[in-house]
Amino acid sequence: MKIEVLYIADCPNHKPAVEQAREALRTAGMPEVVDEVEVRTAADAEAWKFPGSPTVRVNGLDVEPEARGVQHFGVGCRSYAENGRRSGQPSKELIQRALQEIAGASASPALRSLQEKKSSDSSMLVVGGLAAVLASTCCLGPLILVTLGFSGAWIGNLALLEPYRPWFIAAALVALFFAGRRIFRKQEACAPEKSALCLPSVAAIKCFLASLRLWSSWHSRIPTSPDSFIDFTTEHTKELSMKRIVTATLATFLFTAPVWAAPQTATLKVPGMTCATCPITVKKALQRVEGVSKIDVNYPQKEVVVTFDDSKTNEAALVKATADVGFPSQAVKSAK
Repeated sequence: MKIEVLYIADCPNHKPAVEQAREALRTAGMPEVVDEVEVRTAADAEAWKFPGSPTVRVNGLDVEPEARGVQHFGVGCRSYAENGRRSGQPSKELIQRALQEIAGASASPALRSLQEKKSSDSSMLVVGGLAAVLASTCCLGPLILVTLGFSGAWIGNLALLEPYRPWFIAAALVALFFAGRRIFRKQEACAPEKSALCLPSVAAIKCFLASLRLWSSWHSRIPTSPDSFIDFTTEHTKELSMKRIVTATLATFLFTAPVWAAPQTATLKVPGMTCATCPITVKKALQRVEGVSKIDVNYPQKEVVVTFDDSKTNEAALVKATADVGFPSQAVKSAK
């Protein structure tokens, strides 16, 4: 940023104008460098396009916008119009407005570039996050809904996304890849004067790293086998399961059924179990049925063996429970 003060000899407003310019620079946090140029002759006035003393310019532009179109130059004094009054020197506020105007004009292309970059980064992260959510909706969606207490045959519609799951996963990986490239692009690709604008924002870095962390932790810690997935879930919910067992035991003693109520077993065929989380969803749904005491899931055979108290529930209730979470089933056998 270059500030010039053009003046004629013995101008009483010369030094005050220089001080006002330095004060404006000091307030803006800029170096207090002011070039002073003396205009001696009419030829100098024409060459400098000098409308009068003192003239304060920022990067070659007069601090008074109305004076920028003046075409009459000469050796003499001038005044500045501000707030309906005229003064022999520009105020600090007038110089500050000129500084802000020039700074905004010079930085606008860089700011637009930065805004476009941030918008692109955000779009990539949003696309990656949306694709990741869609990739897991068909599997984790029913499980989350059942855990939150929702039920209904409409949940089965989420399974329609299963054929598209590989495409969603691929889209999430591609979006995260391009988002990472834009956020952490090489510094030499930036112009030296815009190097500060090339630094990735803290929010973008946090969001990107969080996405990768969630992705990697999910796929590295959760087994791909349904049986091991069940073991994984059981291991990480052991404390909660123990509490439920204690509660169920106390409830059994307090509200026990008649002694002649015999335990029954029913085998349900559940063809909709196609992923590692499906058995978890089915098991949670059956656990909510009153009278169910034991559930064994055979994922390879897509079967569930349920032990229940026939004085409290029946096969029809079990079939309805799986259908309500999006997994229609059929009782294939039952025995005492």
